[in-house]
Amino acid sequence: MEESLLLSDYSREQQRRSRNSSSSSSCLTWGSFFEEVKSLGCIAGPMVAVVLSHFMLRFISVTMVGHLGELALSSSSIAFSLAGITGFSLFTGVASALETLCGQAYGAEQYQKLGLETYTAIFSLNLVCLPLSLIWIYMEEILIFTGQDPVISREAGKFIIWLIPALFAYATLQPLVRYFQTQSLLMPMVISSFATLLFHIPLSWVLIFKSGLDHLGGSLAIGVSYWFNVIFLWLYMKFSPACSKTRVPISKELLHRIREFLRFAIPSAVMICLEWWAFEMVIVLSGLLPNPALETSVLSACILATKTIYAIPTGFGGAVSTRVSNELGAGNPQRARIATFAAMFLAVLNASIIITILFACRKAFGFTFSNEKEVIDYITTMVPLLCLSVILDSVVRGTGWQHIGAWVNLGAFYLCGIPVAIALAFWLQLRGRGLWIGIQVGTFGQVSLLSLVTICANWEKQASNARERIFEGRPPEVNGLCEKAESRARNKDGKLSIPQWVGAVWEACSALKMTPATNITAIGRAMTKVAVSVKDVLREMKELKPVSSDPTDESSIEPSTEAEIEPDDDEILSDGDLGNDLSPEEMRVSQLAIAVVSEALVVIKELIRTISGLLKLENPNGGSNLVDSLEKLLKMCKEIGIQVDELGACLYPPQEVPAIKAASEKISSFVDDMQSELQNLNGNLVAFSQACNCLKSSLRQLESEVASPNTVDLETSVQNIDLNS
Repeated sequence: MEESLLLSDYSREQQRRSRNSSSSSSCLTWGSFFEEVKSLGCIAGPMVAVVLSHFMLRFISVTMVGHLGELALSSSSIAFSLAGITGFSLFTGVASALETLCGQAYGAEQYQKLGLETYTAIFSLNLVCLPLSLIWIYMEEILIFTGQDPVISREAGKFIIWLIPALFAYATLQPLVRYFQTQSLLMPMVISSFATLLFHIPLSWVLIFKSGLDHLGGSLAIGVSYWFNVIFLWLYMKFSPACSKTRVPISKELLHRIREFLRFAIPSAVMICLEWWAFEMVIVLSGLLPNPALETSVLSACILATKTIYAIPTGFGGAVSTRVSNELGAGNPQRARIATFAAMFLAVLNASIIITILFACRKAFGFTFSNEKEVIDYITTMVPLLCLSVILDSVVRGTGWQHIGAWVNLGAFYLCGIPVAIALAFWLQLRGRGLWIGIQVGTFGQVSLLSLVTICANWEKQASNARERIFEGRPPEVNGLCEKAESRARNKDGKLSIPQWVGAVWEACSALKMTPATNITAIGRAMTKVAVSVKDVLREMKELKPVSSDPTDESSIEPSTEAEIEPDDDEILSDGDLGNDLSPEEMRVSQLAIAVVSEALVVIKELIRTISGLLKLENPNGGSNLVDSLEKLLKMCKEIGIQVDELGACLYPPQEVPAIKAASEKISSFVDDMQSELQNLNGNLVAFSQACNCLKSSLRQLESEVASPNTVDLETSVQNIDLNS
């Protein structure tokens, strides 16, 4: 699973371009739709298993604690509820920001950034644990202050203090789950989750019934099991070859990523918590109704059953979040759109299946949670909205719309759902049914608003925003090569990859592309940087040869003054540079010359990509002469850089037409020689040949322009231009 120094292998890049070019048509075919449904299903199945196993940990502990008596059950239930509201729900929301950041980074093949974002999340969440732990330590006093029974408050306070180790474990586990989820590395999570579940059952039994800790053993068992899961996933992340691309050393750089992480994490947490707390508020309100024991038991059973069923659409939600974020990061907006609608189809199908099963097993299901028929009636009406809600929430996380989701949940639940629930339950005397109808109204409003946002989304813009955010406004090639240059620096076998100086080529290219088109002096100096950086690559290539066959060549590589290599930045961007005022004829020549430079950069890129592919082969064609051939190619590449520099110098007023022609002809000749040399190596030349043809076309246009009568007279007419104006 090694990654070359370049952005990706040629075949992989071609596949992505092919998908981009065909995305518009693919979104219209049933084949692409059902292919996406299949992909979502393959991810969703394991994710459902993972979510269910995590839910079962708390369920098993509460069930065992319930056998100790009513006090133990009531105190542990309150403690778990408060822990969910103040801690677990918060961390679930904050960690879901990684579904945007890590998912899009993986889609854009910025693997090192994925690992860095994961470490940033783990560090940030563990910091948040510190103030939350302080709140949990004083939870007994807080409960008594709010009027709760002192005995229950004391036991609940003890229980939640023993849950603090679980809080830190959960803060580490959630980012790790997102790390594996966004890469579709599902089997490690499935194995670790089920291993943890099997470990948790006997551990809970021993700690609750045999250790003398009683109900406190339940909270300790949760913490130990969470840490067991964390250690399993961490070891897999640290040592598995499947994670080698995303494995990065822990460094101070994660501190610089905290601000960007929080920009998504805070609205994501608000979005998740607002929805979670709305359901908890229904149970609180049910305690104020007449016959609160009956109403609270029915609604509590409904919420518990809903949370159990919630695992299924949550698994599908994780799948759609992964697919949408990966495709947006890869720059495939139409495929992200297909994934969204395929997920909505699966949500409807999922809801239909669950309702059918509930109806068929309504008696047994009702007996499991409650003897009241209302439980089944309430749950059956809630399932379709719940499935759509979870799927659309996941689309929001995959696209990075958490701030929109937060406003939607605030309006749907707290400005609509909860007020309707209060009005129906207390004013119209519908009691528990009124509360449930209110929460249904809120969920329906949420689904409607999120559906509208999804349908009206500009997917092209979302893909562009994702790429811009990942690459931080710089060309992808520069970021990719810099990232892989760092990996290469840690690679003990340096002969397997292009030297890290290649990154400097793209840094120089990036600077050239950002130079104003009318500032010819700055363009010329940027071209010099390109030429010099190519010479650095060539110098490093010499180290690949055991013995230099041409010692005299070294002198031809070295010459360059310090001023050429590092021109002063202020000088480059100075407003006083010559060439900022150009005649129409000069501007035409300059524009065509810039096109030649741009195409020359693409040729350099494709040449380096092809060389990288040849170096990766175990038995490359050319045998022992491979390094000699590669050195020749890079020498030609250097000469193109020199001619590019010469071309830039010729564009200074007055423009030197003969020198422009000479530079153009030399570039064309070197391109022909490079194609011939690569033909002898039998490399993959499709992309390189296309780049060469584009360069030759630009050269022909430039040569035609400088041969025109208007341009021939440039040297005379330009002398009349007042350069000081």
